[in-house]
Amino acid sequence: MHSNNLTFIRPDNLNNDVVSSWFSLKNMDYQSGKILGFNLGTNTNDDPNVIEKNIELIQEITSTEPGFIALTKQVHSNKVNYVQSGGLNEGYDALVTDKPGVLLSIQVADCAAVLLADDQHKVIGAAHAGWRGAVSNVVTETINSMIELGAKTESIRVYISACISLERFEVGDEVADQFPASLVDYENYNKAHVDLKGLLKAQLIQEGIREESILSEDGCTMLENHKYYSYRKEGKSSGRMMALIKLKNNL
Repeated sequence: MHSNNLTFIRPDNLNNDVVSSWFSLKNMDYQSGKILGFNLGTNTNDDPNVIEKNIELIQEITSTEPGFIALTKQVHSNKVNYVQSGGLNEGYDALVTDKPGVLLSIQVADCAAVLLADDQHKVIGAAHAGWRGAVSNVVTETINSMIELGAKTESIRVYISACISLERFEVGDEVADQFPASLVDYENYNKAHVDLKGLLKAQLIQEGIREESILSEDGCTMLENHKYYSYRKEGKSSGRMMALIKLKNNL
């Protein structure tokens, strides 16, 4: 999807009469601040006014009313917050809502963003899942919070964004030991490499999400740095992409 010359991924399984979703790309041709591209990272060293303007543009593109975008100050936890309006949610790495018009947002640059929706019961969720969040079951906690709002696992559909791939995700043994052995590659590299997306998918299936209900974006943020921000590759000059989901207002 192109809007204002900006390119977004629109997940096929999370865009219909009930729910809308977006995943912003790096958009290298767009320049508004110190960081190259369409930076949406509230925790980056870009000018806060630039980020604010970019977020206002997101509200416009997603037809979200002022004050209805829910932002997160992420800390790599498994804490989920139920939101009914916009604003900043500090110390939470996942958000859920059953309120139409509230836009849930997650910022990423190598970590995976996981968007979830149960159209039938009109409940949505969004989670930030780096390796710390993944091994502490942030996705499971998000599903549990959605179930508390009336969602059913068999009717939840999920989108997993592009993130760092096994090929590029080198870790120390203290991290590798927290992943299932089947998702750690000691054979083909000098140090352990782990499969973050594989772990998230396995957790979703274990929670009862149907495999055919999971859409996992191909691509590696580090290998495809022209398309995605990568903190591992760019360090402090990396911006952030944003995953966004909302229930439509006309429900």
